[in-house]
Amino acid sequence: MSGSELKADLWINEYITPWDIYTHAITKILAHQKTPYQEMYIVETGAFGKWLVLDGK
Repeated sequence: MSGSELKADLWINEYITPWDIYTHAITKILAHQKTPYQEMYIVETGAFGKWLVLDGK
């Protein structure tokens, strides 16, 4: 958007329907762990606080 300042270099997309995608700014990666079964991130977002992200979702 014109005049807006983006304060994140990392983004995650949340696919709601085939026509709707929400994009969330990740301001900080707090933790990352990869196992043979899944990849886990704990991140901080600009608007919603801390999130648990498993396998990119």
